[in-house]
Amino acid sequence: MASAFVKELDDRVLECAICMNRFNRPKTLPCLHSFCEKCLMDWVEQNNQLSCPTCMDNFEIPDGGLESIPPNTFVNNLLEYVDHLEGGELMCSYCTLAAVKFCKDCSQNFCATCVKSHSEVDVLKSHTLYSDDELRKLTPEQRQLLSMHCKNHTDQSLKFYCNTCKEAICVECIIIEHKTCHNSDNVIKILDAFEVFKKTAAELIDEGEEREIKIQEEKLNRKKKADQLELERNFCEQRINRSVDEAILKLQEERKQLIDSLQTMYDGKKVPVLKMIDQFDAASNDFVHIKQLVHLSVNNSNPATALDAKDQLLDKLKKTVHSYPTVEEQVNGALLHFEETQSLKTTIGHVTETLEVHKLFEIRKQDENIIVTKNQPFFVEIATPILEKVEDISAYLMTVSGKQETPVVFHYHENGIYRANCSCSELSEVHVKVNDFLIKGSPLVISVENDGLVRTIRDFGHIELENQHGKATDVMADDGYLLVSMNSREVLKFDSKTGKHVDTISMPPKCYVYMMCRAKEDGLIIYSDSKNKCVTVCENDGTTIRSFGKGFLTFAAGLALDECTRILYVVDRTAHCVVKFNFDNGQFLEKVISNNEGDFYFNRPYRAAMLGNGIVITDCRNNRLQLLDKKTNAVTVLVKHIDNDINLKCPLGLVVDDDGNVIVSGHGMLQVFNGDGEFVRRIDTGNDNLNIPCGLAIVSYRPRQVAVANYGDNCVKIYNY
Repeated sequence: MASAFVKELDDRVLECAICMNRFNRPKTLPCLHSFCEKCLMDWVEQNNQLSCPTCMDNFEIPDGGLESIPPNTFVNNLLEYVDHLEGGELMCSYCTLAAVKFCKDCSQNFCATCVKSHSEVDVLKSHTLYSDDELRKLTPEQRQLLSMHCKNHTDQSLKFYCNTCKEAICVECIIIEHKTCHNSDNVIKILDAFEVFKKTAAELIDEGEEREIKIQEEKLNRKKKADQLELERNFCEQRINRSVDEAILKLQEERKQLIDSLQTMYDGKKVPVLKMIDQFDAASNDFVHIKQLVHLSVNNSNPATALDAKDQLLDKLKKTVHSYPTVEEQVNGALLHFEETQSLKTTIGHVTETLEVHKLFEIRKQDENIIVTKNQPFFVEIATPILEKVEDISAYLMTVSGKQETPVVFHYHENGIYRANCSCSELSEVHVKVNDFLIKGSPLVISVENDGLVRTIRDFGHIELENQHGKATDVMADDGYLLVSMNSREVLKFDSKTGKHVDTISMPPKCYVYMMCRAKEDGLIIYSDSKNKCVTVCENDGTTIRSFGKGFLTFAAGLALDECTRILYVVDRTAHCVVKFNFDNGQFLEKVISNNEGDFYFNRPYRAAMLGNGIVITDCRNNRLQLLDKKTNAVTVLVKHIDNDINLKCPLGLVVDDDGNVIVSGHGMLQVFNGDGEFVRRIDTGNDNLNIPCGLAIVSYRPRQVAVANYGDNCVKIYNY
């Protein structure tokens, strides 16, 4: 019971708030905060006044100095009690030896020697003695009762309490010192007084706890309000930054337009001027030339010779003089001028307060330009700084043709974001209202593109490859670009929107990049090297980090990385198995292989992709997709070719999108299955010339696009689906 008390006791009760150590000679201020005597003296010397370091209340220094502040008997007794329970020794009250007994009647500690003297006195023989072990077993309340002796009459126990003097007294106190105030009305038994104290204190504590609950509730409300204000500030700041950025962009565009317009006007005015200058130069040159001829004729010829050319010279001189350009007739006197528009000097907005809740909602910036394919599932998000869930949100999706209107339900997602799932088959608008008012960004236009082939990238011919026979074996999306492996050391980089070749990544000499995958968390490229029969991890510029798998792999093809377990799954095409490596260090882990019998053996597996808790593998010659369990290595058939039902001959390319759709290419087809292996639809038309489509990559999700490395035709085809 005593040990339980120590465990439940908060260390701070016996800790000085100044030195953060256990009290040493504690002094208690009128505010009931206690501190070590020396700590309090240092504090007063430093601050030149007696103020509580905890609550900062100020008090007068008593006449006798800080030493005269009465000790906190309760804290001292508690310190002694706790120290004793924790293994500390009680010292003899009469010498320097350790105490072995405590006298309840004397309230003194005795060592083994002194207790003998105490026991030999006849008057003291009836006193009750406690051993050290017995003291340790007492509760704090029982321990306090042992020390209830009058400070004035030490042989008397404190059995009464005076309500007038506010102190505990003994029988002699009633008769001698306090007989005027210690009457029957003012003096009660000490235990009765103690019960009254406990009852009053308990009532006040109950009242205080009720108050504390209210305080904590109010504190929580204020905390929510503080968080709300923080969100509102961030929301407004984002809007301000966005508005300023848009204004800057608009001004920059307008500046370019104005400069272009100025240049056009400048050219329009300057070209005629320059032309005029050329005319002046030509006229001046003609005049100088004819003038020289006339001077030569007059000064250097005989009169007869000069007169022979007279008519021709005068006629030319006359035409030259009379054809001289006139400036007043040619130059437009209007001046170039920039007229400022006063509206540009107005501010873009202002910060204020509002009770109109709809103004604090907006379509998220990332959703302001949504492009999807027909009936493609997509979501729209609206943002608000309001923490409390808002119920009065209404929305609907309407086709621009006005033929169909569909209700849209927004659900609270997280952190002030509401999300609604939608789909549409034609150009539509999402209208969102809060309290019957349209929010910022509403209506939101949803553009819809048709499924099927979008573009074909054939910009390969001018690129020189180390492997002259290299063709497109795989494709991987790379932040707006497509990386295409050619079974050569070169990986080609194309703009996924324009199809233009923008760069070539060169791997180390004499390595052929066959298949690729991305280590997303690391930002690295992983590729299978068909020439060196290994797997290589490299930087985005082709710098090798590590290679592994030599001696374990016969023909490394498809790759799939489990980002959680950091296990890399490598499809070995000619060994008819899947090999597992530790991606971080390249350590070989195990082979997943079956005998060439039964239902689940591999025959020329080719590609791999993560799907939930498993890995999908294209089992090429078995005309099926197999699913490998990550934990058990159990293999099950996900999809298989069935004549006149499911056409899955020679599956090669494989990719799984974020919606869990499994997209497979092979035998001139591009198909979609769901995560359970059920056929969804065919993407190509059958006339797209898919010839050995061995690599797939998701290009985008708005709209959903997949790229196909078409090996046989040496190109990349991009489809909407």
